[in-house]
Amino acid sequence: MKKAVVVVPTYNEKGSIKKVIGQILAQQEKLPDFELEVLVSDSRSPDGTGKIVKELEKKDPKVHYLDVVQRGIGVGLIKGHEYAIQKLGADVLVQMDADGQHNPNDVPRFLKEINKGYNFVFGSRLTPGGKNQIEWYRQIFSLGSSIVCRILTGLFAVHDFTPSFRAFTKEIFSKIDKNKIPWQAKSFIIQPSFLYEAITAGAKYKEIPIVFTPRRAGYSKNQIIAYILDILRFGLKVRLEKSKTFLKVCVVGTVGAGIQFTIFNLLRLALPPEYATVMGVEMAIVSNFALNNFWSFRERKIPFWDLKRLLPKFLQFNFFALGAILIQFSVMKFGVKIFGRGFLLENFFLALGILLGLIWNYTMYSQIIWKK
Repeated sequence: MKKAVVVVPTYNEKGSIKKVIGQILAQQEKLPDFELEVLVSDSRSPDGTGKIVKELEKKDPKVHYLDVVQRGIGVGLIKGHEYAIQKLGADVLVQMDADGQHNPNDVPRFLKEINKGYNFVFGSRLTPGGKNQIEWYRQIFSLGSSIVCRILTGLFAVHDFTPSFRAFTKEIFSKIDKNKIPWQAKSFIIQPSFLYEAITAGAKYKEIPIVFTPRRAGYSKNQIIAYILDILRFGLKVRLEKSKTFLKVCVVGTVGAGIQFTIFNLLRLALPPEYATVMGVEMAIVSNFALNNFWSFRERKIPFWDLKRLLPKFLQFNFFALGAILIQFSVMKFGVKIFGRGFLLENFFLALGILLGLIWNYTMYSQIIWKK
């Protein structure tokens, strides 16, 4: 039987913590494949939350208290997950809020998906069946935050980045690079950053609908302005990191374009412009392959002495380059046909074809030729 530990980070939640713990443990009868326990990871709440949990811990061996000292939901979660694995022997980790906004009756739904083979399951208010019943201005913030995260991270398959209600295996937790997560921040930035790093680490994930209700007691610890700034910093950092390779491909493409422009303008007076375009592309292919292999995708590069791998990849590179050639040929052919010939017009069509070809090339390079 697998052990599932529900980690509940707290700070001043005495009004709801006892009820939430009871509701979580009541799910055991629905979970014949799991041994369910609760770990309250408390940041030394001055309202007596810790005292309540310690009293429950004395009465029930399935209740555990962890004094994390430092305040912050990220600290409570990371320290709690580590403790649950190392000291309690958790196979699966569930995390949820202590304020009653997450429904403990949903815990079996999360663990059911874990049993199906998913190793990272997270709740969503923005998928069909999900509901966000908090104040309208917080709904706007939640929706806006997720839209920003989707755009900047490129994870368009994910709808809701910010809820804390999640379940995942200890194996995927161990694969996540914690150094890339600002888990010691005072805002709730751990939620989107943890989700992103889990998916980056190769999680087989599933997003399931949840209903997010108003809190039953206490007050929200979320600092909206700090959270917005942290989300922007996190998202822009991810976008910059993800764009490095693309920017390198652009530089390589610029070098190739220089070669192509030179060859094109040397040949355009002797050959039809569409054929001069093809010759320029062909002359740039070798340069582009070499620079991309040893610079743009150097972490995935193929050593020049490994001819068994290098030659097939070079031929594959040439094959996909035909797509860029076709794109540029078509742009030039139809551009000249519709607008006529001339130095400025022909070079404009050439530049447009190169831009569209660059998008094609980067997609083929990153997804096929130098695929991770």
